[in-house]
Amino acid sequence: MFDPVAEARVLLKDLAAEDRSGWTPQARSDRVRDLAELHERTAPELVRTVEGWDTGSDWALDGHLSAPAWLAWQTRATKTDAAKLVRTARFVRRYHTIAEALTGGDVAVAHVEAMARAERHHEDEFALSADALLTAAKEMGPTEFADVCRTWAHFVDDHKPAHDFDDRAFRIRYLMDGWGVPDGLLDPETCAMLETCFKDLAPPTPPPAPNRSAPPVNATPMPSPTSPAATSAATTAPPLPPPPMSSSTPTPTPPTATASASSPPLESLRTPPGPLPTSSPAGPSA
Repeated sequence: MFDPVAEARVLLKDLAAEDRSGWTPQARSDRVRDLAELHERTAPELVRTVEGWDTGSDWALDGHLSAPAWLAWQTRATKTDAAKLVRTARFVRRYHTIAEALTGGDVAVAHVEAMARAERHHEDEFALSADALLTAAKEMGPTEFADVCRTWAHFVDDHKPAHDFDDRAFRIRYLMDGWGVPDGLLDPETCAMLETCFKDLAPPTPPPAPNRSAPPVNATPMPSPTSPAATSAATTAPPLPPPPMSSSTPTPTPPTATASASSPPLESLRTPPGPLPTSSPAGPSA
């Protein structure tokens, strides 16, 4: 069975091995133009393939919850590019004339992406203007056509009547990790009710923890050791009293004054050695 993708891979290997060092500037310009045209032809096939793959929800076989999540996991596309690719594929599914123009090469993927952005939130108005916008896309480049689609969307917003209850819609787009992105349009009463519910479900904000390292509000700040106030306080402060003496500490004896010449020597005041004199017991008084 012939596989065009496998054959294209073989040809791409030959293309990667191509030596262009001796090419002329005109030859290199032609190669750039050819590869850009080849890219424009393969990009619509990717959109068409993703459209059929997403229709059958084939991405769910691997346990994923959405097509963009599968593409971000299995390919080298970012989540933003994966979501844009799926949105473009679903857009051409709804408009067969645009899908046929993309497959036939009448418009590029950039044209279709611009129309998909303009159609969002303007589905009814775009359905009435799809043929006119497609005709403009066939005659304009992607940059100019993107400006046309942006201007068209602004014009619709400026002349769109007020919303009614039929415009209400709400959905949750689940991501690969289970988180969800809400999307939709709600009336003011429902918005107020949801906001109240979310406030009731939110845990109360705890009070801030006290900063124990901070001084009290009425505390006097300590002066710096080198500040003039600290230096003045150190010079004018009264001397500290002596520490109290304990009972076990002997009291120091003041120094003895110098004996005068008329004072007897200390040696003569001492009791001579020998037995102490004894006194007879006193008799009865007469």
